[in-house]
Amino acid sequence: MTQPVITRREAIARGLDRYFTGKPCRRGHVAERTMHNGCVVCQKARCSNYTRPTCSDDSLSPPEEASAALLSFASKLAELDNSIAGERERLLQAFNDGLRLSRFEFRMLGLLKKIGAVKQAADACIGETL
Repeated sequence: MTQPVITRREAIARGLDRYFTGKPCRRGHVAERTMHNGCVVCQKARCSNYTRPTCSDDSLSPPEEASAALLSFASKLAELDNSIAGERERLLQAFNDGLRLSRFEFRMLGLLKKIGAVKQAADACIGETL
């Protein structure tokens, strides 16, 4: 069964998503074309080249390794939080006292607050896994 030959302009006028010109695409396929992606055979070939990563049982790490990695991350985050706690307190005190913070100090204060929030979330996560 052959498809009727429709130009792209005719397809647009009719409100169609696909059309068939009867002419080969630049890769030689004589197939339907879509309005946005060209030849449907080329489109399928592009999609088949992309494979979505899948999780198989072999690729999953055992729970012990995952919780060890999480504990390592949490300990590094705690060290970071301890090392910057003094700076965070100094900036908060200056801000609360009404002192004007520089743009850099204000951004630093926001980052330090985010790090504290991440640490709290990691601590909560570790409490759930243990």
